[in-house]
Amino acid sequence: MKNIKNKLIALGVSALMVVAYSPVVSSAKTTGTSSYDAVTQATSGSGSDSSKDDEKDATLTVNAVTTSDKKITGTGLKGAKVKAYVKGDKIGSEKVESDGSYTIKIDKQKKGTVITVKMSKDGYKTQTKKITVTDSYDGSTGASKDDEKEATLTVNPVTKSDKKITGTGLKGAKVKAYVKGDKIGSEKVKSDGSYTIKIDKQKKGTVIIVKMSKDGYKTQTKEIKVTDSYDGSTGASK
Repeated sequence: MKNIKNKLIALGVSALMVVAYSPVVSSAKTTGTSSYDAVTQATSGSGSDSSKDDEKDATLTVNAVTTSDKKITGTGLKGAKVKAYVKGDKIGSEKVESDGSYTIKIDKQKKGTVITVKMSKDGYKTQTKKITVTDSYDGSTGASKDDEKEATLTVNPVTKSDKKITGTGLKGAKVKAYVKGDKIGSEKVKSDGSYTIKIDKQKKGTVIIVKMSKDGYKTQTKEIKVTDSYDGSTGASK
């Protein structure tokens, strides 16, 4: 009986040792997910969001504003509030659309007026941009139209037999012709940049002053003296 009892005790100790030294099976492995993956997911969260201040769509942009504009446009952070100020007074505000653009309705502003635009949203740093109102601009580039070639007035030679003044200028501008202060004709510049002013025949030596004007642009002036005749192909006097 003593021998049997001793054998049973020995078997019990062995069983305990087997249990003590057997590897623990990870619950994560039973689900097909490693313990490393589980920790990674717990610490990283569901996504890989970086700081919102580093996002490109958080950048405020403001397009050029002219004396004829009744709105301020640009891009910014979706859902952010964009406000415009002049000398501390708010002149308009709007939210950024889902496509990242915004349009703030404003009254027309004078040339040289400084507009401060601010964009704000909870969790983001407020961004500020300043822009100065200009006379006019090329909508495709934002450059001042006064610097564009299309704003230059040209006047072709006029002879004593001509009944018109021709040339080129700014589309839509008004071109007027004067002799000794009296207007002898006027016309608008066509969409192709050309103009034709109907006039009565003028004497040789008559000085004609041609002026081109349009809102938001500097008035330009050219003087031309009536000649006997000219070679139409070159503009040179015969």
